[in-house]
Amino acid sequence: MLKHERKKFILNKLSSDQKVLIQDLCEDLQVSDDTIRRDLKELSEIGLLEKVHGGALPKSPIPFEYTQREDYAVKDKKIIATKAAKLIKHGQTILLDGGTTNLELVRALPEDLEITIFTNSFPLANELMHHPGIEAYFLGGKIDRKSRVALGVEVIEALKGIRADLCMLGICSIDHKAGVTMRSREEGAVKKAFMKSANKTIALSTSDKIGTAETYVLCDIGEVDVLITDNGLRNRVKAKFINRGVKVL
Repeated sequence: MLKHERKKFILNKLSSDQKVLIQDLCEDLQVSDDTIRRDLKELSEIGLLEKVHGGALPKSPIPFEYTQREDYAVKDKKIIATKAAKLIKHGQTILLDGGTTNLELVRALPEDLEITIFTNSFPLANELMHHPGIEAYFLGGKIDRKSRVALGVEVIEALKGIRADLCMLGICSIDHKAGVTMRSREEGAVKKAFMKSANKTIALSTSDKIGTAETYVLCDIGEVDVLITDNGLRNRVKAKFINRGVKVL
């Protein structure tokens, strides 16, 4: 089989199974593991998949630009937001990083809720102005125009002085083995600081991001306490997270 035929086979299998394993590909294609590793490396370099230990996962289907995400899967984000809002209680301190799902969460909060929120997201900060009972703080730093959040050492240093009850984390990609992964190392550093400054981390993710991976590792799946998703997650996938100690809502 020619190289381009092998790569086509790999991508087709990845599309149907949502993962490929080197060992299985070697058997299917009757080639060495070195050959498969080279194929996966080349496919990864052009952004068609993400190499992980023992195989590969799909890339996240979600666009990176904030404006391209605003109208994406809004119904699913509202489902997630409704579930997440029920976990927030009066008097708590909450950390919200950037993302359109967290924006829906702010919109889902009861009008009479009295809490404190810290965020580095411009859209979230603007939306919080409509909640009179919420004491809102903006964590400033270098502006990332694509994601519309503040990044950098200023945000990380500010988070060191905060001890929050919950961190509601917007997710790019998450997998029960690969953990939480990011496209941006700088944004990942800020998200890690958010997690360190909270007693509990709750990941908010539409189901199409689950079982995908990106280049930069944010954390192991064991560092996530709760995964909140929409109603599209299959039970067998849900069980994999539960078996790793993650509560799935």
